[in-house]
Amino acid sequence: MTNIIHSTRTERMLNVLTSALSPSHIKLYDESDKHRGHKGVQESMNAGISETHFILEITAAALSGMTRITQHQKIYQILASEFDQGLHALQIRII
Repeated sequence: MTNIIHSTRTERMLNVLTSALSPSHIKLYDESDKHRGHKGVQESMNAGISETHFILEITAAALSGMTRITQHQKIYQILASEFDQGLHALQIRII
């Protein structure tokens, strides 16, 4: 028998970012409730996806020395599977 562990998108995102970047600071804010009623969000809600919009605050040595664009591209690459599964928007604050 296989144990299936269900986690929230927030937990998955924090886990994968922490694993990939070893941040000294990380906070993830779920802003999905503020976007209810928007077309893309409503389609996700209809599909059973409720976590769609986030703000990420992160400090990580792994991101230092990169341009802001490269930092964001790295984070989007790390979270690609979440975007493929209904993550709609991510605001990134590198601090």
